[in-house]
Amino acid sequence: MKTILTSIFCVFILLNATPLLAQEKLSYSIRGGAGISQITMNGTNSYSGQSISSAHRSSFSFAGEMKIKFSEKWGIQYGLSFIKKGGVLDSIRNLYMNKPNNFVTSSREKVEFRLYHLELPIYATYSMKTNNGNVIIGAGGYVGTPLFGRDIRGNLSKNINTYVDSDDYSFTGVETGLNCLLGYKLQNKLTIDLRYSHGLAGMIRSINSRWVNKVWNMGVSYDL
Repeated sequence: MKTILTSIFCVFILLNATPLLAQEKLSYSIRGGAGISQITMNGTNSYSGQSISSAHRSSFSFAGEMKIKFSEKWGIQYGLSFIKKGGVLDSIRNLYMNKPNNFVTSSREKVEFRLYHLELPIYATYSMKTNNGNVIIGAGGYVGTPLFGRDIRGNLSKNINTYVDSDDYSFTGVETGLNCLLGYKLQNKLTIDLRYSHGLAGMIRSINSRWVNKVWNMGVSYDL
């Protein structure tokens, strides 16, 4: 975990140093956002070919961002973001007598996963002028690491690394994915945007599946 966090900070510092050498037009901003998140589990072993998606859960994020303008229309923006992800799943708990083969009955319960990540997103952006501001379109990717998480079942709340069933799972350490944004920059230094991120590399590894995040986020940023 420490190695991954150190790597993310080193990349962020390198990205901040690069435009200083290029003498490009720079700007800084802070951003807060809220939205919904979802977990998709893709089967890898006995559940190969199956995909299960959770119910949506509320999400939020806070970020510090840097924007580099190469021209009136083209630029790059990136930053460090703390974001909450997760979802709610219907879990079927099988009850046994003495051995796993002696199946008795099963019960259904709701399981909520609250996952907190540190991410480094980067976008290539295209800006179009309007009468009162600029429309901004962006696409890119992100790399991040889960900091901590909770597995909540009724009144029970456990660390994500201590699964209460027999199928243990754990954080993989690194999550990567694609993202895009659509925003509108006002003339008063405020920008309102809608962002979507889609995980590619699994952020949680279990015996039978690979889990990825999907997040919609609406936010407001302010240029410093």
